[in-house]
Order: sequence, then C-alpha cells, then structure tokens
Amino acid sequence: MNEKNKMSQNVVNYEPHTALFVKDHPIEFYFAIAKFVVNCQYPGCFLLTEINENHGDDVKDAFENGGLENVQIFKDLQGKDRIAVAQKPN
Repeated sequence: MNEKNKMSQNVVNYEPHTALFVKDHPIEFYFAIAKFVVNCQYPGCFLLTEINENHGDDVKDAFENGGLENVQIFKDLQGKDRIAVAQKPN
C-alpha cells in the first residue's frame, strides 16, 4: 500500500503534492534543510519543522549527520512523531 492511500483525504486534496511526496528518498529534503542551516544560518539558531510520522528516526539521523546538534523528535496530540527540533552548533 503506498503512502498516499494511508493519508487523510483533506491532506491529499489540499496540500501541494510536491510538499508531500518525493520520487527517490523519503527524507531527501531534510538533508538539504540541514545543509542550509549549517551553511547559511547564525550559530546557535534553532530549526523546527514538521515531519512525516513514519520517518522520525531517519530525520533525526539526517540532521545529526548533517552537522546539527540537540536533535529531538516530538509527538503530536495523537502520539505520532510530528516535529523535529535541531540546533546549529555555536
């Protein structure tokens, strides 16, 4: 079963598909986000982003391997991994 079939119709119908689905690697954009923060943002800044509930561990690994620190994954009110928080080193 593909991921689109598991999603709520209000998400599939109203969110841009380019924001929901990728062709190759499900966390490819998180690698790019980590690189951007490390290369372009102020030391010590924080990153907060919504994540796919099925990829919390992968996002955490991508951020840590991308040079970010203090990476944490927080659950939403339904108990699903939903928010990633990370910090650029000082």
